[in-house]
Amino acid sequence: MSDIFREVDEEVRREHYGRLWKRYGKYVIGIAAVIVVAVAGYQGWTHWRQSALDDQAAAYAQAVELAESGQTQAALERYTALADKDLGGYPTLARFQAAQLRAEQGDVAGALAAWDGIASDGSVGQIWQDLATIFSVMHQVDTGDAAALESRLQPLMQPGRPFAITAIELSATLALKQGANQRAAELLRQITDNAQAPQAARARASQLLRLVQ
Repeated sequence: MSDIFREVDEEVRREHYGRLWKRYGKYVIGIAAVIVVAVAGYQGWTHWRQSALDDQAAAYAQAVELAESGQTQAALERYTALADKDLGGYPTLARFQAAQLRAEQGDVAGALAAWDGIASDGSVGQIWQDLATIFSVMHQVDTGDAAALESRLQPLMQPGRPFAITAIELSATLALKQGANQRAAELLRQITDNAQAPQAARARASQLLRLVQ
């Protein structure tokens, strides 16, 4: 990533952060997305292992196989059917997977509606609500109102919230998009100064911080 930022000269640093965001913003968000997806995938796998004989586990596994084999519509139907159940954690996982499939197929509006629905559903638990908010914001970075999106991330940035670092990193990129460099720098320092933050996140924040100071 250092090779990328080496290309950015002083003029860009001072006057063209909009151009910088357009070129590298999705790369930064993509890294954050990998972190979130990895967490969700691990939790889903753990739950699957614990309930391997359950009908919902089998249905979920079948949907995953369909999606991985390129049978998107069939997988979406399986996920949608499973999402209507009200037992265990599979319905929530299925809601996430269905939303992601919709996004990949270009139905971003449908995906956002699904993620926002999870984010507002108190029955799924705080961790899933926060995760849904993260996904929703990520998929609106280039098209949504940056200030409004950052406002949605504010509660997730509090100490103790499961995706606080990811939320802070997203907020910093949104601040950069708005040209609010001082705000971005403050947010990035919250990551670089946090000894508990993942090393990769601290490294990314440090590199971005050099651009806004």
